[in-house]
Parts: sequence; C-alpha cells; structure tokens
Amino acid sequence: MVRDRLEREYRIGDLIDQIQRYMSGGRMDVAVPLQREAVMLARELLEEQPDEPRYVQGLASILYGMGSTLTATDEPDEAVELLDECERLYERLPGTEAYRADVCARRGMAESARGFGPSAVLELDDAVDRYVRLESRDDLDLARVLALGATVWHRHADPDLAVTAADAAIRIYLNAGGAETPYFIFAVEVASQIHGAFGRLDLALAADELALQALSGTTPDAVRLAQARVRQQEHLSGSLAAQRDRSMTFAEALDLAAPVDESLRDLLIDPLGTGRIPLPSGRCSGDARLAVVNGLALSEHALRLLESSPEAGRRLGLETHFLFAIGARGNEPNLRFNFGPFGRMWAAVVLATARSFESAGDAETCQDLKRWLGGIVQQLIPFAAIDRNTADMVAECEAYVRQA
Repeated sequence: MVRDRLEREYRIGDLIDQIQRYMSGGRMDVAVPLQREAVMLARELLEEQPDEPRYVQGLASILYGMGSTLTATDEPDEAVELLDECERLYERLPGTEAYRADVCARRGMAESARGFGPSAVLELDDAVDRYVRLESRDDLDLARVLALGATVWHRHADPDLAVTAADAAIRIYLNAGGAETPYFIFAVEVASQIHGAFGRLDLALAADELALQALSGTTPDAVRLAQARVRQQEHLSGSLAAQRDRSMTFAEALDLAAPVDESLRDLLIDPLGTGRIPLPSGRCSGDARLAVVNGLALSEHALRLLESSPEAGRRLGLETHFLFAIGARGNEPNLRFNFGPFGRMWAAVVLATARSFESAGDAETCQDLKRWLGGIVQQLIPFAAIDRNTADMVAECEAYVRQA
C-alpha cells in the first residue's frame, strides 16, 4: 500500500513536470489531459488519507493550476467548479490566505471568460482586498492581482476604477521591478485604452511606450506588439478611433442621477483620489455596514435611471449590487438578521438591472445577475409570509429567474 502511494506520488510529480513544460510552450490543450490524470491520482491519495496535509495541499495546487488552464482553453464553467473545490481545500490548511486570494483572482478571470461580469468584478475585489489585508505580502503579488482586477473592471465595471487600479499596478512594478511580466503588460494595456478613450493622450502615450518596451523583450508577442503600435499611432494622431468603445463612468452616472447627496458622492468617488488601493469595496472603505447604507442610498437613483437613462442606470445598478454583495460578504448585521427590507431593495435593483442588460442584448450579464437574484430570493422567502410587498417581489423575481 505504501509502495503504491509512492508510485502515485512519483507519477504526479512526473505529470507536473510535463504540464509545466507544455504550459511554458503555450500548449494548454496538451496540458489539460495530463492535469486530469494528476487530479485523479491526487484525489485517490486524499481519499485514502483525508487528514494528510501534504495531500490536501497537493490536490489544491493541481486544481489551482488546472483552473487557469481550463479558462485559457475556453472551459470556464469547469474552471469555476474546480477553483471552488480548490478554495475549500485551502480553507482546511493554516497559513493559506495568499493562496485563497489567488484562487479568487483566478475564479474571477474564469467568470469574466464566460461573460459573468458582476461575479468577476466581485471576485477580483475580494482577491485584492485579501492581499491588502495580509500582514506580510510581496508588493509584486499585490501588483499582479491589481493588474488582473484592472483587466476585469475594464471589461465589466467603472472605467475610472479600472484605470486607477492599472496605474497603481504600473507604479508598483516600476518601483519594485517586474516590468517584464505579463501582468505588467495587462496593466499598461488597460491604462493605454482607457486614458486614450477619455482623451488623456499624454497618459495614454506614456502607457504605450511602456507597453512597447515590455512587448519588445526577449520573447516578443507579435500580436500584442502590433496592437500596441496601432494604439500608439491613434494616440499620436489624436484619432477619435480610440474613443469608440468608451463606456460610462460611475461619476458620470451619478451626475445624471442628480440630486445626489454631496457627502455620499464624495464618499463613493473619493477612493479613486486618495492614494488608497482602488477597488469596488473602497467605495465603503471596506466597511460592511457602510456598504449596505450606501447601497440603500443608491438604490432609488439606480431604479429611476434604469427607466430614464438605461446606460447610466445599468452602471448605477451594478455599483449598487456590488455594495450589497460586499456587505453580505462582510456579514453585515442587517443582511443577517433583518434581511426583509434590505434584501427586497437589493432584489429590486438586481431585477431591474438584469432586465435592462437583457434588453441591451447582454445575455451573459443578465444570466449572472439572475443567479445572484435567485440567491437573494431564497433568503427573502421567509419574510414573504409576513409582508405583502416582499411576497410580491419574491413572486416577480422567481418568475423572471425561471424564464429561459
């Protein structure tokens, strides 16, 4: 039995060596079957000795790597499932806070790959927040998750938040070294695209120069290098082409929602200008109670704008959802013990926002919000028996979630 275990351990080690060689060569498709075999063997070892930390760590590590590979090979649904399992394994081990933060980041990239933007945004928020809270961390690790956060927030959230995160990651890389990493390139690409889209051409050109330097290194990426050169030419010429994909910022949406209390507006926008780490939960200073308070304050504005100015309403609706979700993640007391009125407002905003994304043709974001709505409704059901308004909201949400 011991000999059999050793043979399987050696086989796993050999598989990992092969996987790393194929991945470094960009052969993700060849690596996946080898990872599946490694996962199978690692699960067998853990089933035989479920309390052996080496086997817990071993399986978690293989699942973590496979989550990234599956995302890269267009299998994000399975990637999310494996990363969920990976996180549960790391929770069984002490001293794995940084690993769990990285799992959140990789799961966020998988959620983004399948178009589930709201979930991706919150996963990267969680990842960055976990790194910020670590007592001992490598700044380059923080820069890495910030760069990933900037990439996801650029696709699915506030452009101001995304570019501030990208700029923060760039500063860390330039100060601490590591400007040759792929994550640095992610950050400068986001900075170039967003600064260019908003007409900040001096900043866009500075990012272009950094991108060209990084992409012209020892192993140049021909496609990304060509894209960087095109962006640089657009910015040098002052072309409006870079502004074609400009999306609305949270600040612009708030302006359309006027009158918004100035102190609330300052609190929500301030994290982008204070030098603190930029992330969605920065809009409530990481305080779960304040997240719910701010979410409630934004709710009526979001619902009104979703009717009168759908693009601004969708931006405000998502930001409101993020605040409620951050409050729930922090076990905010009202969401634990008085969910009825708070959950009803959260559900109303998510329902209206999902319908708006559906009308705009964004089926993936709508589907993701439906998943969130289903979870919110489950918590509201006990309150539906004692409150007619809650019962009506539950019925409306359940009917919408059931729609194909």
